[in-house]
Amino acid sequence: LVAYHRPAKLISNSICTPIHAGRALGDAPDKDGRIDPAALDWLKANMIGDDTGENISRRNRHFCEVTAHYWAWKNQPALGKPDFLGVMQYRRHLVFRDELDPPPLPWEKRFLPNVLRFPAVNADYLRNIGLDEQHVLPHLEGAEIIAMQPRQSPGESVREFYLNKIVH
Repeated sequence: LVAYHRPAKLISNSICTPIHAGRALGDAPDKDGRIDPAALDWLKANMIGDDTGENISRRNRHFCEVTAHYWAWKNQPALGKPDFLGVMQYRRHLVFRDELDPPPLPWEKRFLPNVLRFPAVNADYLRNIGLDEQHVLPHLEGAEIIAMQPRQSPGESVREFYLNKIVH
């Protein structure tokens, strides 16, 4: 699943199913006090929601994409009972290829060694990171879980790291 809470490049293929996390809150103001009917219409037209069956969709402001995880756990038949199940965010993706062409933008690698930055999410990008059956399925064989490697921060909080390295 690819969890969305606002419109963005739609990632939908045989491996990725978009899901609107927090759909039950669609008619409620966002954290900035706005309601965007056009955004809600786009999300409803392009993906499933986490607000059917057994769900915690209304708790999305507290649990973020975990509401999509919970929905998938409790409602697997709605997904066709897949052999594998996982969740990524709409703008943070797992990379399933070792060699990338073109390589990501260089500045990000300097600051966040396990994070790659690309100029756009498009068909070339999805092919480049291997977000397709050819590249994903071999990683799933014999695996119970796939997770990103943790990044150790050199003695500073994430907030300090962000303010000290990325903003300046």
